Amino acid sequence: MPVEGRVKIYYLLSDGNKEVIEIKTDVFLRSVKLLKRKGEYMLGFGPVELTMPAGVTKEMICDLVMTLDEKDVFEVMGIMEREFKR
Repeated sequence: MPVEGRVKIYYLLSDGNKEVIEIKTDVFLRSVKLLKRKGEYMLGFGPVELTMPAGVTKEMICDLVMTLDEKDVFEVMGIMEREFKR
């Protein structure tokens, strides 16, 4: 799936301001990782890491996919199916 453009990461600061970091999409995607550790998943993207129970992680991923347009959901599902068959 070719991607282009840039990703913006907003850090919410304690004083209510935001700090914005902008990086190239391909650099951001190389930083994305999902690791399983003792029944939990660690999701990392850019400078952010989230550790969550497996059920929460699965629900979050489903919610993210289901926010896509229907055509994009089926495209993602097709890519996942091909990857699992490898």
